[in-house]
Amino acid sequence: MIQVRLTSLLLLLIIILSLSASKLSAIESENDSSFSQTERPAALTLDDFDLGDFDFEETADWITLMPGAYPLDAGEFHQPFRVLYLGLSPKVTTYNYRGRVISDPLLGSPETAILPPNALSQLKYDAFSLEGSGPHVTATLRDLSPTPPTSRIAHRDGFYGMSYVDFGLSQMVTPSWRLNGGGRIANFSGRIGNTEAYGLNLRAEVVWWDSTYAKADSSGLWGWWGIMQNERKSGVPYQTYDHSTKRYETDAVLFWKKNKLHLYGLQQVETFHNNEDGWEELGLLLSRDFITEGKGINLEVRANLARWKLSNTDWASTSAGGGTVQGFHYFGGLLRLDGHLGIDLSDDFDPSRHLGIKASKKLINSLTGFLSAAQHQYFPSRFETDAFFESGEHYYPYHHTFYQNPDLTVDGSRDLKNETITSVQAGIDLQVDHIRGQLGVIHFNVAEPLNWVVEDGFIKSVNGDSEENSGLIGWLRYNLIPEVEFGVTGSYLPLSDNQKRITPEISAHTWLQYKLLLFNDHLDLRFRLWLDVWGERYLPIPGGWESAPLDLVTSGRINARIYNFQIYYNLINMFDLRYELLPGYPMMHKEEVLGISWTFTN
Repeated sequence: MIQVRLTSLLLLLIIILSLSASKLSAIESENDSSFSQTERPAALTLDDFDLGDFDFEETADWITLMPGAYPLDAGEFHQPFRVLYLGLSPKVTTYNYRGRVISDPLLGSPETAILPPNALSQLKYDAFSLEGSGPHVTATLRDLSPTPPTSRIAHRDGFYGMSYVDFGLSQMVTPSWRLNGGGRIANFSGRIGNTEAYGLNLRAEVVWWDSTYAKADSSGLWGWWGIMQNERKSGVPYQTYDHSTKRYETDAVLFWKKNKLHLYGLQQVETFHNNEDGWEELGLLLSRDFITEGKGINLEVRANLARWKLSNTDWASTSAGGGTVQGFHYFGGLLRLDGHLGIDLSDDFDPSRHLGIKASKKLINSLTGFLSAAQHQYFPSRFETDAFFESGEHYYPYHHTFYQNPDLTVDGSRDLKNETITSVQAGIDLQVDHIRGQLGVIHFNVAEPLNWVVEDGFIKSVNGDSEENSGLIGWLRYNLIPEVEFGVTGSYLPLSDNQKRITPEISAHTWLQYKLLLFNDHLDLRFRLWLDVWGERYLPIPGGWESAPLDLVTSGRINARIYNFQIYYNLINMFDLRYELLPGYPMMHKEEVLGISWTFTN
């Protein structure tokens, strides 16, 4: 029955978008129904202006806008730092930042707070990526290529919640050298018991390129070296202790023609209730692109040495590595094939494989259909293998069993196997000048899922029985006229009979923006209204589940930009709706926000 409903809905939406695209294609060239040889699969992309328009406090807020995402861990700065994707584990979402995939081998999924929002120039969300069972998020660091340097100073202050100061400076030292620096100092005053928080992000980069880099073929030599510090300290709601994280990173990257050499190191220390976890890593990535007319291959090999500890274990050493081959091929300009093949190796776990293939075909000028299948395996986390903690002794990543049995001891297992997720995806991309969108249906089969269950009076990690999920996700950005934009992202993940889970059956985010340019376009006024829809869901509570109703959260924003100076006013949750996304972490306040920023070119 569920599959019939999904199929019917998908067909209906395909028909609607096809009719819309048919009308639009009449404006375009009637004879051009082939791919551009450089055209990439559609992805929901937020650029500089978009990020400024939304102006949310943390990167996770932008990711929460994306289709299929549900925010978790709202206690840190009162912001979500991990997300569930269509009910799957947070680890299936991959994040690419500073040119490498970031991860959290201790807890199994990276915190999005690792991505400093003030340093980003673009955030791209590929909902149907072959690189993982979930979406692939690529965060582009500002000013890391030889372009004219810019600087930004910003301040934001909310009546409730967070206040911060952003700063970014860039200086051209010589025609071939540039220095970048920046950071954020943040403070959260807290609205519920013991949620005061403090954050500090500092970063610096040196960018260098030789005199031949500016040539059209970009065959010159260039690279960058950077360091970054991320520090956060926040109270645990309703408790008397804090949760803090310090993370230090350094990257050295060299590009020559189609080759890339990337060396990196990182150290992370996380403290919860005076118990300390740690991860230290040195790594190497080598990659090479082979691109000709209509086809291309990317090869990457990687290796790292690391040592780690949970607060209940001693330091242990480990090493890991792997390789990936990705490619695409156009057939006559009408059909495109994408492939992904990879393997991850570890001293501690069995090899994990990654396989995927995707076919895309132009249906009409502006409409592309795609079909893909993939299988990805995921290592257990160190928390799942080695945790042994009494209640309240350690930070727990989200799992409903922890909420339902808060007084039990958590006990990991070293006998865990890799989790295997097989997925099939089908959908359409719509891309014309003033309309971009994507709609697709996904079916997951999770074999030997990593799970937590109650056994013998303990919460134990196990490989559970196979699970299946199907969902519909999509997004659309439509410029009605150049001055007006309508946008929507959303997902539908039907609940089976008697099923209870925290992921809503329906979630959506929609916005309407009007842009007014005055005084020869020197004054840019923007008025934005947006609505967050969190459908019916179940929140885990001691002993079971509690139903949560449909929540509609309305917010607005006025933004004025003259030359490079910007001032804005946000009214978030304007009707002061009382709602929860996680039990015990209410995100229910109305907030007035006033901010200013100044961006200038050296």
